Amino acid sequence: MNEEQAQEQLQNALVTTFLANLAFFSEYDNPLYNRLVGLSESIEKGEYKERYFLEFIKECGDFDIFDSRTGEYLYKRKSKRFNNLAANSIKLDSKSEFFTLNNFYFKKHALEKTDYDNLNLDSSIDTVKVVLNEIQEFTNILEDNLLNVDKKNYKKINKFVFLGTLLGRHILSIVKKHNPKHFFVCEHNLEIFRLSLFVFDYTLLVENERTVVFSIMEDDISFNNSFKKFFTNEYKYNAAMKYYATNYNSEDYFDKVFNSIIENSPTGFNYIMSLFKQAKDSFHRVNNYKILTLLKENKLKYFDDKQVLFLGAGPSLDENIDWIKDNQNAFFIIAMGASYKKLIDNNIKIDLVTSLDASKIIYDKQFSDKKYVQKLGDIPLIAAIHTHFNVLEQFEKDNTYLYALDYPFFIDNISPKGFSIGEVTCAILQYLGVSKLYLLGIDFALNQETGETHISGSSSTSSKYDLNNFKSSLEKSTFDLNADIIKVKGNYKEEVLTTRQFYQSAMSLGKYLSSQTSLEVYNLSKGAAFIEGVSFLERDLVPIDITTEISKENLKEFLDDTSRIKMTKEEVELIKSEQFYLETFLVEFDKLKYFEINNFEHFEKTYLSLSEKLYSNIPFNSSFIKIIFSRYYSTIVPYLYYHFNDKFLKNEKNKMKEIRKVFEIQLRRLIDFYIEFLNTIDKK
Repeated sequence: MNEEQAQEQLQNALVTTFLANLAFFSEYDNPLYNRLVGLSESIEKGEYKERYFLEFIKECGDFDIFDSRTGEYLYKRKSKRFNNLAANSIKLDSKSEFFTLNNFYFKKHALEKTDYDNLNLDSSIDTVKVVLNEIQEFTNILEDNLLNVDKKNYKKINKFVFLGTLLGRHILSIVKKHNPKHFFVCEHNLEIFRLSLFVFDYTLLVENERTVVFSIMEDDISFNNSFKKFFTNEYKYNAAMKYYATNYNSEDYFDKVFNSIIENSPTGFNYIMSLFKQAKDSFHRVNNYKILTLLKENKLKYFDDKQVLFLGAGPSLDENIDWIKDNQNAFFIIAMGASYKKLIDNNIKIDLVTSLDASKIIYDKQFSDKKYVQKLGDIPLIAAIHTHFNVLEQFEKDNTYLYALDYPFFIDNISPKGFSIGEVTCAILQYLGVSKLYLLGIDFALNQETGETHISGSSSTSSKYDLNNFKSSLEKSTFDLNADIIKVKGNYKEEVLTTRQFYQSAMSLGKYLSSQTSLEVYNLSKGAAFIEGVSFLERDLVPIDITTEISKENLKEFLDDTSRIKMTKEEVELIKSEQFYLETFLVEFDKLKYFEINNFEHFEKTYLSLSEKLYSNIPFNSSFIKIIFSRYYSTIVPYLYYHFNDKFLKNEKNKMKEIRKVFEIQLRRLIDFYIEFLNTIDKK
């Protein structure tokens, strides 16, 4: 075969692989397929000028990518060496992995024994202590500690993340060597990814019942959604996920992955909080308080002619307080609990207050001073249904309107979701008919000079960060929801510094706003983080007529018409069916005690398989059952899989005997309490 024939044969092989990949993507990921076809057509028509070109490098016997803009080869003409190093770098150890178990899984905690009949859960820390106690019941048996983590030798790799693809040819050797079950493949550049389709067969990633999720040149929200699909698929394998990074424009993927892991972590809003605060308080109050019915069409159309200003406790509130005071008559003003005192001190009239957190600290910091609460007068409070009872006692019940979180209770209702009061309030306002919303103090960012999270004298749980101590996630190779400072796109500035917790809130609000078109949102803060669906607007460009005060009458009538106190007979029957569902499950669960469990595989096929069905096969559209028991499963089970996925595992049979007992007791206790709380509902 001469050189010309060899070139022709190579070209045919490349085209065949490319077309086979397109056929695969047309079925497996059609949106990505359409983007790839669109890019190819633009190249063929001359509408898109290629930057990257595929070249075969004879001296190394493999392909490289030539960057026509820089004149450089991305593999430096050593692609075969790159691929070999990539394969050899992945071992069955703890290096190059996203480790998602918090340190408290491995530390010994001197905690008091939990008294479940007399739980004091005034703060989120109190609920975490109960979770720690339950985790420690397992860790005491398995005797894991932090010293063992770095020395771990796995039996198998179950989940694998490829950060950047380049030509993807290193993927083949890694897959063949370790045979993971699930893959996440991301690449910033669609043009580079398209080149990989000529030289790597992506169908390999779905052979033998494997799965793959692609995130190719996606924005933050799309990336987050894609990673969630990968992360929640067989959550049990999430304790340690191996990765390989090409190190070509892949550095920022670490923050993206860390943020996605935190968002989907079961320990953020833990199962004890979900059961003993959210579910318990919700069941007790649903027929005793006015509950907003957010899907109900309200005849009053209260907000049709009103400009609404929502004021949070972020740094920009201080910077704009005089402007707010001067123009307050032009707005319907809504304050979150953390900001209303500041507004009262500056003689700014508030029309509505919103609150979310169930912790007693919210009462202590925001509502314990009766002088301020009295100044609110008959201003309505919109609060979460599980708000601490001390807060609710400060307001007239007739002026209090609760919203349901996660469980809407009423057929004509919906549950707003979010990490903080900022995004939850925005969602509620949209459902209440607000069409144009202005934000100040909703920054989701630090004060860029002082590092403070909130306004001076804030009634929130304010913190101050050292902005000079900023390190990227790649530098630290770890992540922390509360301690980390990260750089994100700004609302006005190119970049701003924020926390992971604020970033989660910004992402949550952005996801919601990008899914609807009826609400226009403008953030007037120059120091805020960018939020998808929110536009920056100079405050001087806000249309204001200070000579005309907008009407604020009939607010209570409007809220009364948008709320209910009692569940219908049909809704009560749905609640009753949950109890029957759980009692039926317990009958099956009790049968497991007759099974002999000698190893983790037996435990997985019996106890874990059945417990997963408890929340995954639930016959209800919306229920606390799924929330509580999926969070319990996601807290305990990945740790168990992590421990027993050990090449040098010892005493497996003895360990399983004890693990089985603890699991039985904990799961049954959660179910028993849930049924008990269900029966507190006034079903008359």
